[in-house]
Amino acid sequence: QTWEDPAHGHPDIPVSVASRGDNDPLDVVELSNEPIAVGQLCEVKVLGCLALIDEGEIDWKLLAIRADDDRASQWRNVHDIDKNTVEKVVHWFRYYKTADGKPENVFGLNGEVKDAKYTYDIIAKCHENWSTIKNKH
Repeated sequence: QTWEDPAHGHPDIPVSVASRGDNDPLDVVELSNEPIAVGQLCEVKVLGCLALIDEGEIDWKLLAIRADDDRASQWRNVHDIDKNTVEKVVHWFRYYKTADGKPENVFGLNGEVKDAKYTYDIIAKCHENWSTIKNKH
């Protein structure tokens, strides 16, 4: 129940980098060792986020781990995830569209992966956006 508002950007990301949200729900990158079936619902622990800039739009990528994963009790924040895992996620998002002949993706916030507290603020704002649009219809 989140929505990235295409009419507004984010105060920490200059308009010259990305001027608005991508008109979609937030994306969650789940980092557990076991795969999740498409459409499966599960409880996750939010660890951090990355501000992907996709064609001039902010496309937040939330990093999370399933609540029942063995590492969930040890991982409280993005800084608890091993650096190699975070680097692989960032690398994948930077290059995944190049296979289609598109340029590398860029990131807002100087490519910094933000912590859980920052991420919860993003979630709250995007939930507020979703609630506002839902109540208009």
